[in-house]
Amino acid sequence: MTSQTQMLPFFVYGTLRPLEGNHGWAVASYDRYEYDNVVLKGFDMFLNRGFPYIVDGDEDSKVIGTLIEFSPEDFEQALEGLDGLEGYHEDPTYKYNNHYDRRIVKIEIDGEMVEAYTYVASTTNAERIKRTMQKSKSGNWYNHRSENVHATDASRYMTDSSRYVTFREQYERQSN
Repeated sequence: MTSQTQMLPFFVYGTLRPLEGNHGWAVASYDRYEYDNVVLKGFDMFLNRGFPYIVDGDEDSKVIGTLIEFSPEDFEQALEGLDGLEGYHEDPTYKYNNHYDRRIVKIEIDGEMVEAYTYVASTTNAERIKRTMQKSKSGNWYNHRSENVHATDASRYMTDSSRYVTFREQYERQSN
């Protein structure tokens, strides 16, 4: 943790949410308070096969997530673990691009605005993500399985006529 890092809660929206894969090992072992189903406005969620990204959106955009406040004793270790998981390096001289950028955002809880950290697709990745991945209709990772997340991967299954073949079509062909 650098001298510029504030001790703020984290807004998580994907695999770090309760009952999701990374919550158990990256979050659950720390003393913390969790406030679920909070809304981050001004961001869009894009669905990847195993995890989501969020990018800047318009004022009507929203992402549903969980606010996690770590105890002061656990904050620094949790921050280091989350930064590592999300591929974020605070050092601007780091020779590789960040996967996500850690940003401070404002979230409304019970009529009060709260500052929190969240991980947003890095600026080097954001345009590619908007162009190639499916935008979530609900902004809620818990709904991603019903939002046909794999449709954007259909470009890997091109036919001779250069027509996109959906995963359902590919499955049906293999079944016959």
